[in-house]
Amino acid sequence: MQSTASELVDKYFDASKGHLRDTMIRAGAGAGKTTELVRRVISIALMHKKITGEWPRLVVTTFTRKATQELRERLLLGGLILNQPDVRTELESREKGLDLEGLTSYLQSSQSLHISTIHGILSIYLKRYGSQLELPPDFQLVNDRQARRVFRKTLRSLLQHNETFAEDFQALREDVDMPALEKSVHDYAALKLERAGRMRALDIAEVEADLERRREALRAKVQDVLPALQSLELTDTWQRREAGLGDFLVSTKSWPERLQALAASKGGALKGKAIPETVILQVTEIFDEAKALTDPFFDPAHLKKLGDLSVRFERVATQWSEKFETQKIQTSLLTMEDLELVSLRLATQAPESAQKFSLEWDYWLIDEYQDTSPRQVQLIEALTQGQKMFLVGDPQQSIYLFRGARSEVFFNAENKMRSQQGHLVEQMTNYRTVPPVLEFMNELFVSASPQLAKMSVGKKPMSLDFAPVTLWRVLEEKKKERVQVEAVAQRILELSASGVPLESICVISRKKSDLTAIAARATELGLPCQMHAAGAFYQRQEIRDAMVALKFLLNPDDNVNLVTLLRSPWVPMTDQDLLAVCSRQARSYWASLGARVEDHPGLQESHRILSGYLASMQTEGVARAWRRFLRERGYFDYAMKIDPSGRREANLWKLVQSLLVQEGDPGFQYLDFIDQSDPVSIDESSDGDASPVVEPKRVQLMTVHGSKGLQFPHVLVPYVEEIAAKRKTPFFGFNPEAGVWSLCLKDPESNDKIVPPILDAQIEAHKARELEEADRVLYVALTRAQESLHLFWKSVDKNKWVQKLDLYAPEEGTDSHEIRGEAWNGLFRQDLPKPQALRGTFESDFEVRAPWSSETTPPRGQVISVTQVLTLGQALAPAASGSPAPANARKTWERVRRSVRGTDVHRLMESLKYDPDRKRSRPEFREALEFLDSERGRFLLEVIKTGEVEWGFAAQMMGSLIQGQIDLWGRDAQGRLWVVDYKTGSPEKADVALAQLEIYAWALRKIGKVPADEPIELAAVFPFHGEIVTKKTPPQEDLERALTDKLNLSPASPFSING
Repeated sequence: MQSTASELVDKYFDASKGHLRDTMIRAGAGAGKTTELVRRVISIALMHKKITGEWPRLVVTTFTRKATQELRERLLLGGLILNQPDVRTELESREKGLDLEGLTSYLQSSQSLHISTIHGILSIYLKRYGSQLELPPDFQLVNDRQARRVFRKTLRSLLQHNETFAEDFQALREDVDMPALEKSVHDYAALKLERAGRMRALDIAEVEADLERRREALRAKVQDVLPALQSLELTDTWQRREAGLGDFLVSTKSWPERLQALAASKGGALKGKAIPETVILQVTEIFDEAKALTDPFFDPAHLKKLGDLSVRFERVATQWSEKFETQKIQTSLLTMEDLELVSLRLATQAPESAQKFSLEWDYWLIDEYQDTSPRQVQLIEALTQGQKMFLVGDPQQSIYLFRGARSEVFFNAENKMRSQQGHLVEQMTNYRTVPPVLEFMNELFVSASPQLAKMSVGKKPMSLDFAPVTLWRVLEEKKKERVQVEAVAQRILELSASGVPLESICVISRKKSDLTAIAARATELGLPCQMHAAGAFYQRQEIRDAMVALKFLLNPDDNVNLVTLLRSPWVPMTDQDLLAVCSRQARSYWASLGARVEDHPGLQESHRILSGYLASMQTEGVARAWRRFLRERGYFDYAMKIDPSGRREANLWKLVQSLLVQEGDPGFQYLDFIDQSDPVSIDESSDGDASPVVEPKRVQLMTVHGSKGLQFPHVLVPYVEEIAAKRKTPFFGFNPEAGVWSLCLKDPESNDKIVPPILDAQIEAHKARELEEADRVLYVALTRAQESLHLFWKSVDKNKWVQKLDLYAPEEGTDSHEIRGEAWNGLFRQDLPKPQALRGTFESDFEVRAPWSSETTPPRGQVISVTQVLTLGQALAPAASGSPAPANARKTWERVRRSVRGTDVHRLMESLKYDPDRKRSRPEFREALEFLDSERGRFLLEVIKTGEVEWGFAAQMMGSLIQGQIDLWGRDAQGRLWVVDYKTGSPEKADVALAQLEIYAWALRKIGKVPADEPIELAAVFPFHGEIVTKKTPPQEDLERALTDKLNLSPASPFSING
């Protein structure tokens, strides 16, 4: 139904919301939070312009780049709709004097309306005022992987040049692994900055003094209660307790032994009819304290080790982090977290900069406030300087604890705004989810978690051919069996059979590994699916294939990468031919491939192709040569063929464009790009898929965090029992109330972490936060559903969500039954899933290519090499039946040695341009090249000095493109033109080399490098024989005729021109 002009005005404008005042909105899932934000921005803009005559300077921050883009689009759409004639007339009848004509331009102006993430606004702040910290405004952002590389580089430097640091580091590494130590150093440095140095290590002397006080206090308590016990008639159990208390007082053993003996004498529960309640309470307190004092933390050896490692850690963390920070400032490289830390340092050390920055803006609107961390709150308060703000969020959707977000941040802001008479609004009507599914969620959430509030129904009912809620319990499941994966696959098949489009189905799970298993199983069953996971871009098959090609161009001597490339569909080589290359035991398979080309036709095509691209890098650069490689070898075509949506092809173009852009950055290194260190954008994560040409008709697979802010008609959530994250005890901990940090060392006996008592409360509080967040994670996952919801779980103990879902189970022996709530209906299942593969529904419409084979006849229009031209018309020797006979070991080794020697000589001859005296060449090569000093060989040095080395070419002939690479061509001191080829074989085969050189000469004339009538001298150089075979080139017309005959496969025209 089309909206009326009045409805559109109500959607995008409200004069009462156009005033700058403190406002906070709590908006539940599906409550139209973005719609309200759009209306608020447009209303503020129009009313501010009407009242002041100026457009307001607004900052709008959201959590992700995707959210900022959606907001920009919806704002622009709102501006265009309000300028439609009928809508404009309606709006002007309500509110006069609005500048609707300028609204669209304002909404597109980044100067007056800045929409980005919090890190985007921090970047602007640092660019304008960071010079006060000696941070240049052209700083660059790097991702965590790049930062880790710099971090470890500083570590290596410290280990090499600081002996004390190295000793401290080694001592720490004996108790903690490298990732945990890196994180601890990082956390220490961040805390030190946030607290401006107001923190200290746990004082072991204070611990020991306090321990002594507690022991003496315990002794006094035992002395007080023992007379009372001795005056009573005691049971055997209480007599043993009384004896234990008495022994504790008189024992001469060490304190740990006395305490352990006392704790062991407790026995069972402390109760007894003849024992006064006050005595029982006293004894209970004694035994509890004795147990606490037997904690491994109080072991003298542990305290001594903790004191030593704490001193070492502080030295290591201070030196390492300071050197790292200095390195980042000097190189102008910052991580996303550095934006926060450096901004906080700037705002603390130069508060006037934050004050000036705050005056640049009139009003701040902050979206997703529930995902804000305490540090970000500090920054927002510093940069707004008490200005009025609009905050919107939902504490029920705070699921970024691992990034420092705290749900209590939202409640604190709410209380503060309430105390300042700010405007508080609740929007808890859900317009996303159909009534039955929403009512089920309300029943589930409200009864299981007090932090999840009930939502009102705002969407109209709709009919489905199946139950809107499915609860599928797996009775028994071992991880390897993956029964829940089978159940998910079967339910998707059932939904598809009911007419549900695959693209409207989304599987949401907390763990990426579960999604990977589901994707693999779906593929086996013929179900097309699309997995969305942060960080997975460089794991896409098309990206990995393209990176192999790039690695080859940058380092052809990487044997593993070369084999990967040669075994791919993009390069013509059979495994048998590849074996011939790899079995040569050469240090470089690429050199081995080049050495075998002349006597192994099966390798020629591959060598020609790859050599051509290596040569083209010299003229067009790495990125463009790589792009041409991908385009000409069919990477893009293949990606489009197997993925008609265009997503794979778009990913390839995204990767190529990324390299083209980064090549121009100062300090760019290709190794960083190869290491999958993509550039970081303030407003987006580059790890996501590129946008496809058309939306793929596939089942969507997403993590809970990846699905946040999205909605899908049909949602499946497996592994409900694993929704809670499992966190390990950290190595470094901090007590903010006491301002004290300490380390959690390993217990040498149990290998568990020993937690200092001063950190107990913080670690337990964090565990409680994780349990609370697990409720919110499930809430986010379930509230993505619009029309139907399907949950899968395995019964486990001590899981409130599982216990709640188990209440819907049918009577024993029933696999499934219908379930009904007060306002919803569904189906409970516990049958064993047996999904059946689809047949013929999603078949691909392309054929796998036939295996590569060596062809002696190139089709017209193909690209062929000079070596191929030389072999045209020659019959290959027939293969003997059975397995090939093993080569003579000595001959094989000689071939390997010659191949390696030949590669080295080529490299040496090329280097003579810069080392004519051969000072850097190996002794045996200096001896072999003595002929260069002779009268006959001196011209070579002259040609090398001014000529072209390893010069690639391509020339057209009869519809084919002939490509090759000339070892050397140029002029000597007399001006004569020479074309030279280096050979490591025997001069007896000089005729073959000269024939090759004739084609080179033809090509130089053909492409206009040399006049067609200029004489050209040919020289085949055999350095290890000290011989040079020369010849003058025949006229160009003779070369053309011979080459034409060759390409026509004329047996009467062997390609050897003798005049």
